[in-house]
Amino acid sequence: MRLKLTTYGKAAHTGSRSKKGTNAVHALIRACSALLELQLEGQTEPFFEFGSIFNIAQIRGGEAINVVPDKAEALIDIRLLPSQQAQNIVQTIEMELRNLQRSNSDFQYALEVLQSEPAYLTDPHHPFVQILQKNAVQYRVVSGNEIQDLALVTNGAGSVGNVMSRLGIPIINAYGCESGNVHAPNEWLNLKTIEPVFQSYWASLVQFCLDGEY
Repeated sequence: MRLKLTTYGKAAHTGSRSKKGTNAVHALIRACSALLELQLEGQTEPFFEFGSIFNIAQIRGGEAINVVPDKAEALIDIRLLPSQQAQNIVQTIEMELRNLQRSNSDFQYALEVLQSEPAYLTDPHHPFVQILQKNAVQYRVVSGNEIQDLALVTNGAGSVGNVMSRLGIPIINAYGCESGNVHAPNEWLNLKTIEPVFQSYWASLVQFCLDGEY
């Protein structure tokens, strides 16, 4: 879930004797500090031991160093667990912001939900999960990594699976080609691993269909 929190103030010249203004950046700092105290990060459950994430990713505000800013924005990225409902999280955040507003009438804000997709967990006992898990071990052997028992894990990255899971379709964000430094300028991919990865997926789909599980 991605949110935009905007705080509003009143612009003024920093050195003005008659007009002090209301600093929107200061208001945003107080708001962000209060939201961090909600401890929305670090909640865990089975298969999601890495926990939920609350990340204040970007902050913008102010026009010039000698002007009291009248507007400031923060972009927030929240990675939820399947047991956490986005609506409840937004309500919790709204309640905290209203508390700030009640304690300080100058605090004015707007909270916008930019994107919201549910977390999901496919049944680890689903037939295709079991088939792909076995074939994944074979792929690892071909790649030179001998693993007898390949554990089923989850990850915090978003994908089209977050949308498709709403339709009741079992989704697997499974292994891919050997790679590293994701999203970095020096991101890399081992081209030699493309073929065995493709073959393992292909074999799994064929077996799934032949077993009458489609």
